[in-house]
Amino acid sequence: MRLQPGPFADIKNESKQMEYRLYDKKKSRIQKYDMIRFENIKTRECVWTKVTNLYRSENFKELKRKLCVKGIVKDKDFTPITM
Repeated sequence: MRLQPGPFADIKNESKQMEYRLYDKKKSRIQKYDMIRFENIKTRECVWTKVTNLYRSENFKELKRKLCVKGIVKDKDFTPITM
């Protein structure tokens, strides 16, 4: 997956632990324990990460609700900036 430099750096230095994506046809093939390659779109640097869990929802509002109920994120922490 190609990312802007900021989100890429956050994943690389592990300050960002979750990545939120719409569940489209391409991403529907992702399984738990898969390795995902993230690429910085400016520098083309890559980092590999392991999928440790998947949370599927119809939209971001429903995903936020599910993650808050499970205690995975706090309401105030689930914003477009954190995605």
